Amino acid sequence: MDGVQVRIGREFKEAKVGEVYQRSATGGVERITYYATMADSKAFGRRLHTVAQAEGCDYSQSRAVLGDGAEWIWQEGAKHFPQSVEIVDLFHVLQYLWGVARAWWGEGAAAKGWVDTQKKRLLANEAAAVIEAVAAWEPADSEGAELKRKTVNYLQGQAARMQYQSDQEQGFHLGSGVAEAACKQVVQTRLKGAGMRWSRAGAEAMLHLRGAVCSSEVIDFREAVRRITFPSQA
Repeated sequence: MDGVQVRIGREFKEAKVGEVYQRSATGGVERITYYATMADSKAFGRRLHTVAQAEGCDYSQSRAVLGDGAEWIWQEGAKHFPQSVEIVDLFHVLQYLWGVARAWWGEGAAAKGWVDTQKKRLLANEAAAVIEAVAAWEPADSEGAELKRKTVNYLQGQAARMQYQSDQEQGFHLGSGVAEAACKQVVQTRLKGAGMRWSRAGAEAMLHLRGAVCSSEVIDFREAVRRITFPSQA
């Protein structure tokens, strides 16, 4: 699950995007179904659950919910997919660590080496050691202190979702690249062109259409369009 901003009238509102997919034996995606909406997170969660059930999620031997750390993702995941493993996007975590590294070490080999060390720890199920490494930083100013506070709080809040070695062993993806691709393919490609503004109803209709068109099982809308356009001939 993920969110992406869409221009609705004069304001930007978040469209929520979800995809239910099966990982292929080679590590890619074997089959995927998208769902996108301007509705709130509660409505989105219920509808994505319906999509997952239709795709046979309840019969899968193992399943996971993957997101970037937004609280609404874990709330809906816990409600509708309580038996799933929760995974926070590894690359989102690394973005936080890079922020600390640059503030601490500046640009260069020292910062990269520090991040590489933390990444190895994460991939070995050593999230606690990563949190300790960030906590060991002694910033020289209030800006650095605030960055440290936010990063430690984020890592502590997501620690249970950063068991990446175990997740890999179960065959799960560690990054939300599939979700980010969905934001681009389903939403941005069609709804975020230069100068585009949408009504809420228009955006909602287009999101449903894009979700259907971009999914593995493409729906043929031509007959439905004919019936709507030429009702006398139906």
